[in-house]
Amino acid sequence: LMTIYSCATNKTDSEIELKFLKKGYGYFKEAVANAVYEELEPIQKKFKEFSRNKEEIKDFIKKNSEKASIISDKVFKKVKNKIGLIV
Repeated sequence: LMTIYSCATNKTDSEIELKFLKKGYGYFKEAVANAVYEELEPIQKKFKEFSRNKEEIKDFIKKNSEKASIISDKVFKKVKNKIGLIV
């Protein structure tokens, strides 16, 4: 739990130990849960926002997959040419 709390709060193990010294394990578990919640809340909000705009997401994926395909085709042709598999 200390590692999770540390990742969520950017506190060192020493800082965590001092903060929760003489406090119960239940208190620490609740603090970990709150820290994780706070860390994930912006991601959850963004996910909900994206979920409401499914058509926008589909358009974004289609547009960017076409770009990626064009770029990867160029790279693949260069690689084939360099290794002697002429296109």
